[in-house]
Amino acid sequence: MSQTPDAIKEFVLSHVLNREPDEKSPYAIDGHPGMWIVARCEDGADLAVRPARAQERIGHQYQEVDGVAFQKIRNGEWIDQGMKSSWQMFAGMLADLIGTTGQFLQHDAEPEEDMTP
Repeated sequence: MSQTPDAIKEFVLSHVLNREPDEKSPYAIDGHPGMWIVARCEDGADLAVRPARAQERIGHQYQEVDGVAFQKIRNGEWIDQGMKSSWQMFAGMLADLIGTTGQFLQHDAEPEEDMTP
């Protein structure tokens, strides 16, 4: 998979659309969005993500941008601190997050519903 921000965004959204989350929210609050596992990390943890709005510093101000929320999970336990970032920043952090031997997971796309009469 290409490591450009656009390719990563497309990959993540292809996992999120039309699928139920793989994990409940790290906060376990009803109504808080779940997360989807998209990679197996070198340390044995899974990388869970969901689309989110993030704050990005532009000049001397922060602006809300499209981005991603992410956190690692291992054996059902959330580890490390959950974070949010722009797609651009997330792309730059991926190598450190998944490691050199980590792998992106391929999920089978669900077939589109036939809408013909």
